[in-house]
Amino acid sequence: MSELSYEQRKQALIDEITAAFDGVSREGGVSYTEARMLDDKGPFATVEGLAEARRQDTETRWQDVPEDDIGLGAGHSNLSFLDPIGFRYYIPAYIVWYLRYMDEEDPQSPYCDSNTFGSVISALKLHGGKEWEEYTLTRFRLFTAKQRKAIAHFLEFDATRRVDLSRNSAQEALRSYWRQFL
Repeated sequence: MSELSYEQRKQALIDEITAAFDGVSREGGVSYTEARMLDDKGPFATVEGLAEARRQDTETRWQDVPEDDIGLGAGHSNLSFLDPIGFRYYIPAYIVWYLRYMDEEDPQSPYCDSNTFGSVISALKLHGGKEWEEYTLTRFRLFTAKQRKAIAHFLEFDATRRVDLSRNSAQEALRSYWRQFL
């Protein structure tokens, strides 16, 4: 990919993510609105409330998740409240969104400086402590070899693009787990 322009490399990554995750279902997994409810209500979320939240998420393909759900409001925290099935379903939507808007500098853009950028990379890192590491690995184990490689390519691209907090976090994610798939 190194002979391609920066924009061509981003598009190639979007294409790779799209192909790797094509057909992934969230059947049986936590939905976007359920995750938001779990974040908001915690242990006070009711079975009925979660079922109603699930019914609100009518998309059947991760490619159809609304970008505003990802980039605005509480979208950045939802990744933390997804189970492994929901995480596998939503992470490609978040990565593609990230690639599309990572260079957004227009202060009028709703996505400029979105908290979602940091959340995407954080969700792909192994965090300290045995329990957190095991929790994170249960999410990663559902990925196919092709999906792991696509995520590793995304992190590698982000880690080399410029010096900032995101780059350091992407390098940490590569070091802690994803480099083995390059």
